[in-house]
Amino acid sequence: MSTAVPPYLGASVNHQGTLRDRAQPAGGSGTGRTVQRLVRGSEASGTGALRPAPLASPAPWRPPSRQTALPNTRRPQPEKRLDLLSDVSAALRSLQTLREVGLGYLRLGQPATELSGGEAQRIKLATELQRPQSGHTLYLPDEPTTGLHPADVQLLMTQLHRLVDAGNTVIVVEHEMDVVAAADWVIDPGPAGGDGGGEILAAGAPAVVARSKESRTAPYLAAACQTRLEKTVKISS
Repeated sequence: MSTAVPPYLGASVNHQGTLRDRAQPAGGSGTGRTVQRLVRGSEASGTGALRPAPLASPAPWRPPSRQTALPNTRRPQPEKRLDLLSDVSAALRSLQTLREVGLGYLRLGQPATELSGGEAQRIKLATELQRPQSGHTLYLPDEPTTGLHPADVQLLMTQLHRLVDAGNTVIVVEHEMDVVAAADWVIDPGPAGGDGGGEILAAGAPAVVARSKESRTAPYLAAACQTRLEKTVKISS
């Protein structure tokens, strides 16, 4: 019994199951040449015989669960995953802390090489905020507000104050005047950077440094202190 082969393959199958080219040889003897061809749904063996191609085993079915949805949550931002992980306390606490330090815009799974220095420090700060506080730790963040929106700067300052309220000491190297104006004590080195510095021009509460005649920072700090005072009065009223 012969097996039908689509005409576009240009071959026929004899009773032994071997493929033969329909093209006749130049001599016209009528003897075809045995050729190896692939037929859709089958494959040729070493002797030219056709055997069914093995079918791929389907993956075992698993009922949908919350775990199967987690890989799809790596790219979105932490603040958009709080609802999904609301019943996973450890993950929820981490995501909330990231948002509280102004990092709610980062993608989950984002490579560390894509983070700025300020972002990397705020991640470390978020890690510290989740640990039990002993009240005997010194923190030295270096310009942690780098790249932050002004609204997120306020979030960061709130978390720094949390560390201080827990009994820790926070020394911030910062050029953002809103952060300097909110400090308990300000040290203004100068008068310039690098070899032109090395002296303490003013030290004290922000309002004291803002009145210093030697400090180049004083005029900018005075403006920030005034803005902070106006906000406080507005909230009080």
